[in-house]
Amino acid sequence: MGFGVFDEYNYSHLVEADMAATIELIYTIAYILISICLIAPPTEFVSAGLTVQNMFAPLLGSEDLNFIYHHIKRTSTTVVVHSFLPLGKDKYYAIIAKCEV
Repeated sequence: MGFGVFDEYNYSHLVEADMAATIELIYTIAYILISICLIAPPTEFVSAGLTVQNMFAPLLGSEDLNFIYHHIKRTSTTVVVHSFLPLGKDKYYAIIAKCEV
């Protein structure tokens, strides 16, 4: 028995919508931070080897043997990886959303 005017209404859908928006905001902020660290890696990422150049080292080959060819491939790879960062946010969110319990 409710004594208030709003006691008979169910507001759970508002709470679920607010929670979903909060979770999406958290994932968006996390993806932006990861993207920034890939675009302009801090020293911690560089020392851990989490740069585009280190991740694609087998594809790029040796800088000492083919200097110009290596830098053309490195620049092209970096441009492609950075171009796909905005597209990855939806995939990132879909993967993380499937992992939720």
